[in-house]
Amino acid sequence: MTPSLVRDWHRLYPQQALYELYGASETNLIAFQNLMHGKKVNQVGRLFADVELTFTNQHITVARPYLFSDYLGSTQKITFVETDDVGDYQDEQLLVYGRASDVINHGGNKIYPSELETILQTITTAAVVFGVADSTYGEKIVAMVVTNKPLDKLQMVMAEQTPAYKRPSQYIFVSEIPKTKQQKISRTQLALRYVAGEWT
Repeated sequence: MTPSLVRDWHRLYPQQALYELYGASETNLIAFQNLMHGKKVNQVGRLFADVELTFTNQHITVARPYLFSDYLGSTQKITFVETDDVGDYQDEQLLVYGRASDVINHGGNKIYPSELETILQTITTAAVVFGVADSTYGEKIVAMVVTNKPLDKLQMVMAEQTPAYKRPSQYIFVSEIPKTKQQKISRTQLALRYVAGEWT
């Protein structure tokens, strides 16, 4: 959940407690947090009892006890699951920066789209950030936004809150962020559509 979504919830339902749960199909629940006092960027909360985590190049790997046991027809028991999420564990809080498959490699720097989206979502109706191939930097950073704010306002806010190498090199203004048939946002599909020339 984004910090802005949490703020909207508290504005509409000030007396209702709001909890966020983090997990995956193969791992079941991993972490939880009470969002009555807001949400910190990337934070998904405290671990459930007996959950064990390891990190390999920031990839989150989850060990028993809540894993599913095995795949249908398989004789090999599952003892750990390496997720596609990248994160860290600090001060008894699990941080999730995003999916490894979504990380943008811009000039050797790992850029997490969720970090930039969190900033953009404070001044837009919606925003999604993705990378596309670039001959100079490996990937360039593209931001797709739903807003009536002018380009220079977006650039000014990003300049105030991020170093130059993290700033989008291109903004695409749309009336709605395209979604998949499952009503999800796929950065991979957006990048493919961009390369195909859909938003030139």
